[in-house]
Amino acid sequence: NKTLATTYVDEPFKYDDGAPVKNADNTYRGTTTIRKAIQDSVNVVAVKCLTEITPQLAYEYIKNFGFSTVIEREVQENGDVWSDLYQSMALGGLTRGVTNLELCASYAAIANSGKYIKPTFYTKITDADGNIIIDKTTPSTTTVLREASACLLTNAMQDVVKYGTATSIQLPNMPVA
Repeated sequence: NKTLATTYVDEPFKYDDGAPVKNADNTYRGTTTIRKAIQDSVNVVAVKCLTEITPQLAYEYIKNFGFSTVIEREVQENGDVWSDLYQSMALGGLTRGVTNLELCASYAAIANSGKYIKPTFYTKITDADGNIIIDKTTPSTTTVLREASACLLTNAMQDVVKYGTATSIQLPNMPVA
């Protein structure tokens, strides 16, 4: 069980295949909380945390957040096996990436107290006489995070804007996460 206070040592680290994990600023901070790692975009801590919880569990979370492009295991015609169950998933290293729509919906779930709402492009279709043909006015929702976890994650992401790597996007008189 991880919390924002869980610590990892930010130090030189390698993926299982031997490739180095690099922080954007090429520095290391020593013992670092997950909160501080989110704030400062510390790649080493992200990869170490994902390694500990396992790529499989991270994959399950990604799927719960509505991402359809991630691959658990897919055999290609030439026999190659594609999978996103690797440590690089922690930094967005996905075979097919993600769509903007699904990315926005996942962030919205965090802001929506942990409730995921499947995006829709319309809410209702009627015929020429006003009869409802398709009605999507009641959205499909799923709880993907506990409300308290969503609140804490939002708070940690606000720290990214207040003190971390995204200070340039601050807005006056309005919190930004």
